[in-house]
Amino acid sequence: YYYSTQEAMLLNRLLMEGHRPDYVIFLDGLNDGLQPGSSVPAYPFFTPYLQELFGLYDERKSPPILGWALETNAAKLLAFLKTRGQPFADYKYVSYKLPEGMAGDQAAKAISRRYSQNMQYVKKLCDAYGIGSHFFWQPVPYMDYDAQNDPLCNKKQNTVVEGVYREIASSKEGKADFTDLRGLFAREKHMYSDHFHYSAAAMRKIAAAMLDKIIPQIVSQ
Repeated sequence: YYYSTQEAMLLNRLLMEGHRPDYVIFLDGLNDGLQPGSSVPAYPFFTPYLQELFGLYDERKSPPILGWALETNAAKLLAFLKTRGQPFADYKYVSYKLPEGMAGDQAAKAISRRYSQNMQYVKKLCDAYGIGSHFFWQPVPYMDYDAQNDPLCNKKQNTVVEGVYREIASSKEGKADFTDLRGLFAREKHMYSDHFHYSAAAMRKIAAAMLDKIIPQIVSQ
């Protein structure tokens, strides 16, 4: 569920704590596009779920006589556990859905802008601290891959992910610090271990492609 906004925040925190890497590498794409319900408003994947969880059991939604007993988060959590979370069974993964009132193409553009802003921020941080950086756009089963002949990966079309990838490819074309790896699996098979997580062979292939790109940059520095 981690995506580029959280990565930028993590880098900032690590630098504040005194960590000083020589080089940082980012591999993004899937989670930014797959979970527009969190990546568009820029908060963690489970935030809307938790907001709904602790918002259901409050005095505004409870009989007045019970309001006093449901004011604390502990009481709300106890009430949730007593119901075994049934009111939230379908809400847990709401971040996979589009934000209310937003079309898929609008979400794709918003996610692309957010990603670009995140990486610009990261680049400025790295430049300020003298840290090398490179950004990779990862392969996904939704495009440039023969998903129909892969027994494990997701075979459904995802127009938001595809839209984000098109937007990013257009905006980042020719950028020296950005590499688009979405076509890396175009002639490969069995690259996924489930719907969209990589197999060991896929991870080796991605790592080799990343090293081919960044080692000359590191050596030159």
